Amino acid sequence: MSRVEVDDVFRMSVIEALLEIRKQSNQTNLTPTQLVSLLRTGGATQSLGWSDAEAAIQDCPDILAFPARESYLEIRTILEILIRFYRPLWMRNIPRGRRHLTNAPRTAVQCLEQARLMKGHSDDVLDWWDSISFFVREIRGETTRDTGRKGESMSLNHELKRLNTDPSSPTLIPEIVSLDDNTLGYDVRSFLERDIPERLFIEVKASAQGHTFFLTRNEWNVCQKHRNRFLLHHWIIPQKKLNVYKPADLERHVPDDRGAGQWTGIQITGLP
Repeated sequence: MSRVEVDDVFRMSVIEALLEIRKQSNQTNLTPTQLVSLLRTGGATQSLGWSDAEAAIQDCPDILAFPARESYLEIRTILEILIRFYRPLWMRNIPRGRRHLTNAPRTAVQCLEQARLMKGHSDDVLDWWDSISFFVREIRGETTRDTGRKGESMSLNHELKRLNTDPSSPTLIPEIVSLDDNTLGYDVRSFLERDIPERLFIEVKASAQGHTFFLTRNEWNVCQKHRNRFLLHHWIIPQKKLNVYKPADLERHVPDDRGAGQWTGIQITGLP
């Protein structure tokens, strides 16, 4: 039985207390309880969440087991350990993207911000969210391997090369948007041409083998909305082969709604 209220753990006052306990535990043989008793008497640290931190360590001893590193990276590891153990209700929205964490307490979002996880699309940020997303899907019974993120990274690199993008440009840089919101109907937002701020919307599919992918109704609706500015990238991951499809290439494979029925998703196989 956990000795702490779940949401109480995800506060920076607790995270900072855990960081301090980790730091001191590397320099002494005192137990966590002894360390907390010693540390909480310090004037500058009295406001930290020592009791909840001590309970979290009792629940999750791995918090003290991983190597020391920069504080924001330690916070990432601590948060992953805490999420996996306490399973807060708000984690169920993580696979939908960062923007859907509206049900998370502000204190939890602040912890994610301090871990530098709420902005940016670097590989280490993507890996952290993908790890947690897979965990959430796994405990919900959704164990299908997801190669989509790798395809998105490959499409992003493809667009950077196609546009010959200047990394120092403050605006016209392609970006992966699905990390923040994967309900948009596309994964990468790019540009039709370099130095021309007209958007290109790219839905990314990725397969370990074969030429089969699934298209959702939402993706098709977005495809039609941005008909002249929409592409579908389909990557065959092992060969790093990219097939690029325009709306017209997909259209003949999309079924019609009939009667009271409306299609929600289709499997497309064998496109050249």
